[in-house]
Order: sequence, then structure tokens, then C-alpha cells
Amino acid sequence: MKRTVSAFLTILLLFTLLLVGLSFRIPSVKANGTIYIRSDGTVEPSTANITTADNVTYLFTGDNYDPIVIERDSIIVDGAGYNLQGNVSAIGIDLMGRSNVTIKNVAIRTFEYGVSLYSSSNNSIVGNNIANNENGVFLDSSSISNALVGNNITSNNFDGIHLYDSYNNSIVENNVTGNYYGLYIESSSNNSIAGNSITDNDYYGIAFSVSSSNTLRNNTMADNPYNFGVLGNNLLDFVHDIDISNSVNGKPVCYWVNERDMTVPLDTGYVALINCTNIVVQNLNLTNNGGGVSLVSTTNSTITKNNITDNENGVLFGSSFSNTIVGNYLAENWYYGILLSMSSSNSIVGNNITNNDDGIGLYSSSDNNIGGNSITNSWVGIHLYSSFSNSLSENNITDNDDGIYFSASFDNLIYRNRFENNTLQAYNDTPNYSNFLDDGSVSGGNFWSDYNGTDLYSGTYQNETGSDGIGDTSYVIDANNEDRYPVIPEFPSLLGLSIFMAATMLIIVIYRRRVAVK
Repeated sequence: MKRTVSAFLTILLLFTLLLVGLSFRIPSVKANGTIYIRSDGTVEPSTANITTADNVTYLFTGDNYDPIVIERDSIIVDGAGYNLQGNVSAIGIDLMGRSNVTIKNVAIRTFEYGVSLYSSSNNSIVGNNIANNENGVFLDSSSISNALVGNNITSNNFDGIHLYDSYNNSIVENNVTGNYYGLYIESSSNNSIAGNSITDNDYYGIAFSVSSSNTLRNNTMADNPYNFGVLGNNLLDFVHDIDISNSVNGKPVCYWVNERDMTVPLDTGYVALINCTNIVVQNLNLTNNGGGVSLVSTTNSTITKNNITDNENGVLFGSSFSNTIVGNYLAENWYYGILLSMSSSNSIVGNNITNNDDGIGLYSSSDNNIGGNSITNSWVGIHLYSSFSNSLSENNITDNDDGIYFSASFDNLIYRNRFENNTLQAYNDTPNYSNFLDDGSVSGGNFWSDYNGTDLYSGTYQNETGSDGIGDTSYVIDANNEDRYPVIPEFPSLLGLSIFMAATMLIIVIYRRRVAVK
């Protein structure tokens, strides 16, 4: 089954630059009933296990089994260790439009969102146990100056803490475990995230999407499939204050902004270079993050001799130019071994790229040199989408589902590559776009292991008597894309053929002698 353009774009939103994430949605409340703390301070229904003596502090007196909607500002809701447990399609505690509300000491379970803050400000979510909800804490639409401090947030079906369009929040000293995302920051800025332990979540530890100017200090991310990832649409989405006090699987995070002429330390566990120049990334083991190495608006930097494995993407380029990726091992990354988005004049040479979803992807990228790489055992070896004037040469593209995949790409030069045992050697989903599948010379075509033409002639037009190792007819992908000089698949050597023939004759002689004896 061929990948459609829309399906490919869905994957490309990982870095064009968007993080795979959740679309914002406000869940509808579906429960047997709803508990309200009204603007006049009353609690409805009166049978709820919540009491107040002063209309300021509201104390749980037992477990509650319905969602709570708070309509009053400047109050404290103290769960006293009791449970708030309810319907998975409802919001556990809804603070829409509220300010100066503190929620503490509540065990919030089995809601779609444990706590939701929408257009809310200066609220505190403190010391709660938020478990088995689809989302733990949700902040949305200009929720500002909120504090989430000292919570134990565990075993949610979706996000432990989710901020959307929220600003100036403090998320401090939480234990976030057993959720889908531990902490998901979407379209949110100027938040402070410090001293959190974010472990054993099902997808991401901390993920930023289209957010900016957030500060991370002393956060521990460990044993998440992808501990940390930052992606977005433009340079500002990547400008955060993140220092080496943060760690992934016990190794410090290297998140450099506006640095130049430096080498990344050898003990680093995550690398992002934002608006940097002349940085060297070498001899690192980079694993279990959104991107092993991310370069955004970065130039003249080198990534070499690294093992980059088991990330969502191995190496990500966004609007980056004149960088070199050479001699790396990139394997078992969920989407791309290497992805270039809106990037030009980079060199990707001599890398071993294997068992990724796609080996190398180019999106809206041009004038890059991709040469001498081994690209094997992936869904697509090289995927070009809306890319042009790139040079691909002397790559070994073997045992992939698709060797090379073109989509709305043109004028790329593909020559002297080896396409071997791919389920489909080449596919173009926009055949009206043309590319160059040889360099114009007799020796400038590609090897295609399924080529079945003859080699009886030679010369520029393959019309001269005598074979030359070049096929007499083109290797055709479609009407606008053909290799005029395909290299003939190898046949057994003369020595090997001679040995085979001699062995065959010996077997025949022995057989005849045995028949004669009988």
C-alpha cells in the first residue's frame, strides 16, 4: 500500500515543524450529576461530601463520585486525602475562568481530565494524587500564573499535566508517572517547570509543541519511551531556557541557544542546537528522546560518530544550512533516521541508517548532498517530499519496502546508487514531476537488482556492438522518470561459473557410472 500525501503530511508534522500531539478539545461532561461550588459560596447539591465554614476553605468529608465545577474565585479546596472519582468523559475539577483557587490533597481518578484550567489565572494545584484519568491537569486558553506544586500524578490514560495556550505557570516538584504524556506543553509560553520527576510514562516524559520561552530546571526524565522533545513551527518555538540540571536517563540535557564554536560534552543524553554556529556533536550515545539531535536555524555544524537509536526521530533539521552528518549509526528510530525540513546545502554522507520507519526524509529542502550512506530495512529508504535539486549518489539502498519515494519533487539528481531487493525499488506519486535518474554519462546510472534488460550493445546511445555492463534499455519508473544507463545486475564470475559447470559434469559422470554398474 502506497503512502498518500495526506498520510505523509501527518508524519511530517513531527518536524515542519510540529510535535505529534493532541488536538485541543473540551470534553463534554457525562456523569450522574455535577457538584458545584457556586459564586455565592454555596455547595450544590447539599448532599455532596464537601463542607465550608467560611465560604473560603472547602473541605472534603468523604469520597465524591461526580465532577466538580468551581464558580467562585479566591478559595481553597482541600480534599483531605479523599477520592474524587468519576466518569472518564468528564472533567474532575473544572476551574474555567477562575483565579486564585487552590486545589490540594485530592485523589482525582478516572476522569478525562483530572483538573482543567481554561482562561484561568493564579491558581495552585498542590499535593494531589491524580490517577487513572485520560489527562491529569489541563491548562488552556490564557491560563496564567498558576502553580502546580508537589503533586503525585500517576497512571493517567493520557496526560499527567497538559498546558494549552497557558502562560506564566509554575509546575514544581511533581511526581508524574504512568500516564501517556507526563507533561505536555502546547501553545504555551513563559512557564516554569522545576524539580519534577517524570518517569515510566507510556509515550513522552516532557514534550513541547509550538511553545516558547519556557524555563526548565532540575527535572528528571527517565524510563519513558521518549523522555524529552521540543518541536514547533518557527525559531521562536524553540527558544527556551533549559540547562544541564535537567536529565534524561541520568544524562544531562544539552539545549544550546545562540552558541558558537563549541563541542557538546561527551556525557550528554539529549542535544538541541538552536540558532547555533560551528558546533561539533560527536561520540555520543543518544537514545529515547523525541529527537536524538535537533538543529534549528543552525549552520556549519558537524554531527559525527554518534550512535543515535530508539528515538522518535534520529536527527532533525529545521531551517538549517551547510551542516554535515557523517559516519553515524542511526537505527530503530520510530519515524525518521534523518529528517531535513526546509533545509539546504547540508551533507549527509557515510552513515549507517537501518531499521527506521523512513531512512532519510527531505521536506521542502533543496541542494543537499546525500552520498555513500547505507540505508536498509526501513519502510522507505529515501523519501523526497516537495524537494528539488538534491544530489543522491553512491548510496546502498537495500531491503526496504520502497527504495526511493518521490512526492511533488523534481530536478533531483539520483545516480550511481545501488537499489537492491527493495519490495518496490522506486515510486513516484506525482508522475508529472521529473527527476534525473542518471548523470547523463554511460557510467552515471544506478544499479537496480530487478532490472531485466539485456546488455548486447555499448556506447552513449547503447547502439554499438559489444556489451559494456550497462543495460541496452532504460529502467523506467514512469513516463518522466527513467534511468537511461542502468547497471546490469551481476552474474556469477567466470571462475565461479567454471567451478559450477565442473561440479555438474562430475555429478553426471558419477550418476552414469552407477547406472552402468547396475
